[in-house]
Amino acid sequence: MNNKTIIVTGASGSIGSEIVKSLLKKDFSVIMACRNLQKGEAVLSDILKEIQGKEEFVSLEELDLASLASVRRFSESISRKNIRLNGLMNNAGTINRHFSKTAEGFENTVGVNYIGIFLLTQQLLPLLEENSTIVNVTSIMSSPRKINKQFFEFSHQKFSQFSSYSQSKAALMLFTSSLAEQTKGKLFVNAADPGIVDSNMITMHRWFDPLADILFRPLIKSPKKGAIPLVNAQLSYQTGYLFYGNKSEPIPQKYNQHQLKEWLWKETKKIVCPDNGNGVNN
Repeated sequence: MNNKTIIVTGASGSIGSEIVKSLLKKDFSVIMACRNLQKGEAVLSDILKEIQGKEEFVSLEELDLASLASVRRFSESISRKNIRLNGLMNNAGTINRHFSKTAEGFENTVGVNYIGIFLLTQQLLPLLEENSTIVNVTSIMSSPRKINKQFFEFSHQKFSQFSSYSQSKAALMLFTSSLAEQTKGKLFVNAADPGIVDSNMITMHRWFDPLADILFRPLIKSPKKGAIPLVNAQLSYQTGYLFYGNKSEPIPQKYNQHQLKEWLWKETKKIVCPDNGNGVNN
């Protein structure tokens, strides 16, 4: 074994479980971070049936990105166990049909896909070994035009399922760009897009779902194929790149040079860890 440990969030999902399998096959140790431990245990059991002899190299931890308190408990648990990390795969994500709020009052899609990930990464930065890799899972739906100074103003009237998802992934791309710049020479920080994958994420809870299941799902990627760019990003020695398919390219300038990139970082930092000396303090 190479004794390197990687955290995978959303590890009980279809893509997450494929990431875990791939990393275990490559002799990494994996911490599966899951919101639903019962589901996580079932998925872990299936993984160990498929990949035998890895029981000592994979573990399960509870993590709900919709709760900043849960994020802090998770980080504290990892710290107490003196686990030195070599990677963080921010794979967990959601797309909500209806407006709802996280425990701290953020719109749920933005809270899970961006704010929770921001805090989790900040909390774990002191535990990451030098030359570790952070991967943030983005989407083709990401649009930097969705980022404005009303980003943190949430209401039922303003909510749109697709707009909120697009906004959350764009914010994550800006975060990835900033973090790659700030940690250059110490860490590798990249984004990865799995593409359109046959998973529960593409269930929109709308009238056309049954039709999409018949006509659309057979044509899109399997979770195993969707995991490929994510694992490639995790194993990369590049930083500030976007991985998709079997390719990679520098994060597009529309994110690197976004006029609100610094503003978004500072405002998010004020919200999630105003008095926390850990992490990157810019």
